[in-house]
Amino acid sequence: MTEVPRILYISDSLGTPIHPRGIFNYSVSLIEVLQRAGADVTLLVEGAPGYGFPTTRARKIAKESKTVVDVVRLAELMRYFHDGRFVRWLNLDQKFGSAPLFGSTLAGLLRRVLGLRQFLGQKLAPKKPVKFRNHRELIDFVPSKVAHLALPDAFAVGQRFYSSTMYAGANSFMPVEVDATGYDAVVIDTPHYVKIKGVPSSSIVTVIHDLIPLQDPTMSADWRLLFVKKLEATLANNAIAVFVSETTREAFYTYFAHRRSMPNFVVYPLIRSNLMEAAARTAGAPKVRLDELLSATLTKTIDRIKATSIAAETTGASTEKSDLGPKAFDWTLPFFVTPTSDEPRKNIGNLVKAFAQLRGRANLVVVGEVDGNRYLSSIKGADQNIIFTGYVSDIEKNTLIRHAHGLVFPSFAEGFGIPIAEGGVFEKPVLCSNIPVFREITAGHAFLFDPADSFEIVQAVLDVLADDEAAQGKARLLHEHVLETFSQTQMLERVKAILKTAGAPVA
Repeated sequence: MTEVPRILYISDSLGTPIHPRGIFNYSVSLIEVLQRAGADVTLLVEGAPGYGFPTTRARKIAKESKTVVDVVRLAELMRYFHDGRFVRWLNLDQKFGSAPLFGSTLAGLLRRVLGLRQFLGQKLAPKKPVKFRNHRELIDFVPSKVAHLALPDAFAVGQRFYSSTMYAGANSFMPVEVDATGYDAVVIDTPHYVKIKGVPSSSIVTVIHDLIPLQDPTMSADWRLLFVKKLEATLANNAIAVFVSETTREAFYTYFAHRRSMPNFVVYPLIRSNLMEAAARTAGAPKVRLDELLSATLTKTIDRIKATSIAAETTGASTEKSDLGPKAFDWTLPFFVTPTSDEPRKNIGNLVKAFAQLRGRANLVVVGEVDGNRYLSSIKGADQNIIFTGYVSDIEKNTLIRHAHGLVFPSFAEGFGIPIAEGGVFEKPVLCSNIPVFREITAGHAFLFDPADSFEIVQAVLDVLADDEAAQGKARLLHEHVLETFSQTQMLERVKAILKTAGAPVA
C-alpha cells in the first residue's frame, strides 16, 4: 500500500483572515488537486490572541476526548477568520527604519536588538505550531466567508505567524523559520519571508504567481522592497518552481535566467469544484433580470453607490444623490460583470469611463471590495448604468456571471486572470485586455481591447451586442478551451509529477 504523501501548505491567502483574491482561488483549487493525488494536506494558519483553546483546559479534556479539543480549535479558528484580520496588519510607514521619533541611528539599533531577539528566540526556544485534524464534519455549519477552512485535512496554527513574517521582512530581520520535520513536501504558495528547515530543498515547492510588485509603478516603494525580500528568502530555499502561466515563467527567467536549469513546472489556476458544480447546476436555466438578482441586497447596494463628493463638483459631475430605482436605471438592458479588486492595475477607471458612454445600451456590475463612490462621482450619470456590489460570496458572484451578457476584465497586468476562466466555465463572451497572458489563456476566443483606450472597450462591448451569434460562438470555443486546459483532471498528472520530483510518495 502506497504511503500517503504529507504536505505542509504555506499560504497567507488561505492562512489569514484577509479578503479572498485571485491567489486565494488558485490555492483552493491546488489543494483540491493535491488531495485528488492522494496527499494529506496541512494548512499553516495564523493564530491570534483571544481565539483558540487554553492549553491547560485542552490537556484536561484531551484525556477524555482528543476530538473535542480538535473541534473546539477548529471552531475558534473559524471564528477568528470570520470576524478578525491580521494580528499585526503592517503599516510600512511605521517600521523601525522609518521611525521619525528616534532618528535613523537609534532606529537602526532598535532593529538590530529586535533582530537578535528574534534570532535567539528561533534558535533557543522555537515556538511550535499547534497541530490538529480537521473535523469539519462535526461543525454545525461553516459560514461562507470561511468555507475554505473545510478543505485541508489538518491545521498547524502559528501565533501571529504570517504577521510576523511580514514584520520581519519589513524590518530586515531574519526570515521566520518553519520546521517541516515529518512532512514529505512543503508548498510555499507565493513568495513568503520564511526559511524552511527539516526537509531537503528538493522537497520544497514554491508557486510564483506574478512579478507585478517589481514592475507596477503605482505600488509604494516599501511594499515593493518587501516583495523583493520575500522573493530573496523564497529563492534561498532553492525550491522547485511552479508558475501559474507560461507568461509568468518567461517573465521570471528574464530576471533569473541562471535558474532555468532547476526543476520547474507550469500549473495553471484550476477550475474550483464549486464553480463546476454551479455551472452544471444552472446550465440551461433561464436568465434573470439584474434587479431580481440583486433584490435581496438591492437597498444596501444602492446606498453604497450613491455618489456625492467634492470631486464631482470640480469635474462638473452631478452632486445629487442618485435615485437608482427603475426610473433612473434601466434594468432590462443586458449587463456585463467584472470581478475585481481596487488596485490601479485593475483599470476600473477606464472601464467606468467606457460604460458611461454605453448608458442606454448596457449596464455594468463591478463585483468586489471597490470604492464605487470614488469612480462614480467623477462622471455625470455613471451611476445610472453602473453598480458596485462590494464583497459578495462565491455563490452570489457565480450567479451574477451566470446571468450576465458577458464578462469584462480590463487589467493592465496579471499573472493569470482567473475571472476569464470563470467566464469561460459559464460559457460567457469574455472581453479582456490585449496583454500576453490573456492571449495565452484565451487562445483567440475572446474580444480583446487596448486597456488604456476606453473607446476600444466600448467597441468591444458593441461588437458583442451587435452579433450575438458570433459572440456566443466565441464563448463556446472559450468554454471548451477552458475545460480542456484548466480542469483539475488535466492538471492532476502534472501535480503528481511535482510531488514525485519533490520526493513525496505518489501512486
